[in-house]
Amino acid sequence: MQVLRQIGGVLCSVALATVSASSARAWTPGDDFDDRHCRTERDQGGDTVDVCRAIYGRGKVYLGVYWEDGSSVVGPCSTSDPEPIEYKGMSQRDAQSWVDSYCR
Repeated sequence: MQVLRQIGGVLCSVALATVSASSARAWTPGDDFDDRHCRTERDQGGDTVDVCRAIYGRGKVYLGVYWEDGSSVVGPCSTSDPEPIEYKGMSQRDAQSWVDSYCR
């Protein structure tokens, strides 16, 4: 009986850890970009960058820009869209500049 309780406790801990890990990660449009949505380019500094564009939801165009160092910009192409642009490794101004240049 003691062994069954220990096994049950371990299984419960594993299940809780799995649920916690998956719920901590928020969905972003960039999670669904396929290879066919993307092309590899060089930015002005000569760094390799993957630029992705795709349509999601009700015809919303999303942009995703990903650098090898982990920097990224993901968000809607429409300036009137209330959904914010998500960015990492750069300023908000630089992120907005990428969206402006690739979405227009």
